[in-house]
Amino acid sequence: QGDYPARCDFQDDLCNWIQVNTDDFDWLRHKGSTSTPNTGPNSDHSGNTDHYYMYMEATGNTIYDSTKLALAQQFKSTTDGSCKIRFFYHMYGTDVDELKLKMLTMTSHRETEIFKQDGNEGDAWHLEKITLNSSESFQLFFVAVVGRNQFADIAIDDISFTTGCQLDNSSCALPEDTPQFTCLNSGECISEEHTCDYHHNCIDGTDEAHDLCDSRPGQCDFQDGFCSWKQSCHDDFDWKRIKGQNSVAGPYRDHSLRNSLGFYAYIDASAQQTNEVAELRSLTLSTSPTELCKIRFYYYMYGTNFGTLKVIVKDKYSNGTMEKWAISGENAIRLVGGSSAHEGRVEVWYDGQWGTVCDDDFGTSDARVICLELGYPNEDGTESFGPGSGPIWLSHLSCLGNEASVFECHNDGLFNHLDCDHSEDAGVRCVASGQSYQIRLSGGRENVPFEGRVEIYHNGEWGTICDPTFGNSEAAVVCNQLGYDGLHEVKHFGPGVDPILIGSIDCCGHESSLAECEHSNWGVHTCSHSQDVGVICKYGPLDYDDYQGRLQIYHDHEWGTICSLGWTTNSATVACKQLGFSVAIVDITDEFGEGNGPIHLSQVQCSGTESSLSACNVQWGGNSCDHSNDVGIKCANSQLTLSLLTDTTHNNEGCLHLQDNEGEKQVCLNGGTPETLTVICRELGFSAFHSLNSTKKCSPSGLSRVMSLANCVGDELQLTSCSSYAWISAKGLFCSDTNGDRELVCTAEMTTSVSSLSTQSLIKSTDLTPTSNPVECIFNIITTCNNVQHSATYSCTDRIAKIWSPNHPKIYETDRECSWKVQSTTQDAITIQFEAFMTEPNYDYLYIYDGNSVQSKSLGEYSGSRFPQSVTTSTNQVYIKFDSNHVTTLS
Repeated sequence: QGDYPARCDFQDDLCNWIQVNTDDFDWLRHKGSTSTPNTGPNSDHSGNTDHYYMYMEATGNTIYDSTKLALAQQFKSTTDGSCKIRFFYHMYGTDVDELKLKMLTMTSHRETEIFKQDGNEGDAWHLEKITLNSSESFQLFFVAVVGRNQFADIAIDDISFTTGCQLDNSSCALPEDTPQFTCLNSGECISEEHTCDYHHNCIDGTDEAHDLCDSRPGQCDFQDGFCSWKQSCHDDFDWKRIKGQNSVAGPYRDHSLRNSLGFYAYIDASAQQTNEVAELRSLTLSTSPTELCKIRFYYYMYGTNFGTLKVIVKDKYSNGTMEKWAISGENAIRLVGGSSAHEGRVEVWYDGQWGTVCDDDFGTSDARVICLELGYPNEDGTESFGPGSGPIWLSHLSCLGNEASVFECHNDGLFNHLDCDHSEDAGVRCVASGQSYQIRLSGGRENVPFEGRVEIYHNGEWGTICDPTFGNSEAAVVCNQLGYDGLHEVKHFGPGVDPILIGSIDCCGHESSLAECEHSNWGVHTCSHSQDVGVICKYGPLDYDDYQGRLQIYHDHEWGTICSLGWTTNSATVACKQLGFSVAIVDITDEFGEGNGPIHLSQVQCSGTESSLSACNVQWGGNSCDHSNDVGIKCANSQLTLSLLTDTTHNNEGCLHLQDNEGEKQVCLNGGTPETLTVICRELGFSAFHSLNSTKKCSPSGLSRVMSLANCVGDELQLTSCSSYAWISAKGLFCSDTNGDRELVCTAEMTTSVSSLSTQSLIKSTDLTPTSNPVECIFNIITTCNNVQHSATYSCTDRIAKIWSPNHPKIYETDRECSWKVQSTTQDAITIQFEAFMTEPNYDYLYIYDGNSVQSKSLGEYSGSRFPQSVTTSTNQVYIKFDSNHVTTLS
């Protein structure tokens, strides 16, 4: 690691990075593949299986548990942008949740999230560079979160820093007369007063270590009992020790664990009389003549008709008592001036009187802490509720959002508000208990309610969420709130037109609604509608990931089945397309058993071109059907290929095969119309259908045999665009086992692919020197896509040849690398003209070179909707290259 110890490849140890014991489990230092298949890396970043990296093992840990890795050393403050951290991360698996990098400032002790990545990033290492700016010395730590299932490993490797990052080896910055505590592993110093206060002030958590705190008299979190505290026999009733929420007025979580599993002590006033007393007494304590003795505790008071909470010191010898502290009334914090109990001006109780909070720098995180402290699930915005009176106790609040009390948040100090008056008193609206934000999905396919752009209702209007870090955790909450069976995919459904109401939102994934998640101030954002978030939710037993099952339809707030009476192949085709597949491979089957509940549809009559079953002629209700007639279907995403005969050298003729969910099948073409066969040839990449070769038969291959029911006009680009598109088992007169399958022959000229989405590009040969005798125009095109190469000779009409994008006119696939090497047999230059162009901006690129390789002179690179009207080469050759990455953020 040289002279710079913050640099680490984890080859020998963790360098100066440490495991944090305040998390749920530890990172693992590992080499080679992780223990679970289909997730995690197979080697370190350099590809060496004998070199080490750090990773989070998801198997065996609970969903949403997290593990932290912290840098034990701290860096000096830097604000000029010269300090950067560089690291490689690997996030591969269907259930991957998120990886974060956080900065902890040493003076104000504030955590800031500076990096977040979530979801499956593919089986590859990715480099990340982040500029570190802070006006204070700081430390860093990584946080990895466990996903829903075992395929969720996350790894990091090869962490380094630029030379602008300087280690801070100075002594503790606290005043000399302040008792100090040095965190044992992470090295930062804190005030000794902050140790053993049930709040982790050290990254490594050693300020709350048992061997440090358990011996302190009176120390108790009530997790295992009342510790050394005793019930008094001279009062009217006893304190109770409970967990979770015991009454409407009580808290729903404890302070230290901050969940429903943590215990706390409380009094139940519902069965008691006014002015009755419950006492909880400590052991006998003595004070030091040189050090102050302080008691620290957290309290929760919420409701109406409250009495008083007091701290009383009783002298053991004189038996005299002294009241050291007391609070009366509803709560230490309240909302005043609103139209309901869950909104109003924020007021806090201190030193025997109520005061207000200044709204300078007051935001969503501050409002969230206040609402949680009052027992509400989340905030619902900030608003002025008029000026208050009395002291202004707090100003410039800076809450992280996870504090148990507003007094834990960083602020300017009590009664320190020189630049604030009561016209700036802060107010909040909280989400009432049991209330959720109203959300909907828009912009998806017609009659497909489970997909679309996420829109949220606030303050009388619908708006969008444009968070670029929106991931699986947030999307899962959306789907669960809407009543679906979970999340299928995060997907963009185009820009919205309403206001952007939320610019960032952070959910754990287990929340029942978005109202329980942390999010930015309403209407505050730095993103645009191009980043509006969208989801596809899971619904019913026939899911995107399941290509077969009993078919169910959602109607009148209830799932029900479909009767098979009147059901046809066209109906199955429409159902499969509505579910996101390309074709039905079995139009009706009873192998998925009987359903239950209502039978919603019968006599479903479709032509095969409808976008959903509701657009077909249907009869609502099961009539004479019972569940023994429930429809079951099998769907597929299919691909056609030509299997060449052994006695031919031509790549434009052979036996047609179909690849779908069930494997490879041989296609019987006997009886196919010329129009349908033309579309098949076009889908295979050829320009037209030539013939069915009656002299060459495809001998039995051992594969199952299917035939197409597609009814094509002839101008479609793919079979999926034809009516009645479906595959059925090949049998009968045309496709008997003895008749054999005839060889398909297509016209040899081939159209190839370039550009993107529904983009079409044009390659055109242009004369530089006029000639009196026109020369025949021939294009030789070598096409390579994902290491598969084929060549074609293109006899161009009017000296023009066209090439289209992969999968045109549909969306091109992710993770594609294609190139086209084009040479004209004339000596003319070649002009490339674009009829249309759209790729995913800044991710997917088209490159054009003036020659036959990438080493030739570049004529430009294009992404998004930016493209030239035309590009002309200097010779009769051009090399075109297209890259689409593995991420899809644009539809």
